[in-house]
Amino acid sequence: DLFKSINEEGTTIIMVTHDMNAVLDYASDVVVLDDGKVEKTCSPDELFGLDVGIYSLETPLLYKLANALRNKGYQIKDHRYSLAELVDLVAERKAK
Repeated sequence: DLFKSINEEGTTIIMVTHDMNAVLDYASDVVVLDDGKVEKTCSPDELFGLDVGIYSLETPLLYKLANALRNKGYQIKDHRYSLAELVDLVAERKAK
């Protein structure tokens, strides 16, 4: 939260992490490195729309949930959903 508030005040934060959930939550731009070489530069949504296994990265939990629901027949578009939106989709379908 501290870094997020500093960033909102106009300071660029460079975060180095293997935690893809943190990347999804906090990053606006992503640079994927492999052995010190840039492999991909994009937004988190673009990155997680790909098979991130090719970069030896884990898919964030929110994307795993969305993919599992899509595989069960839920109409989930290719854009990012919040957890609350996914819960609403399930509740709406269960109500029918």
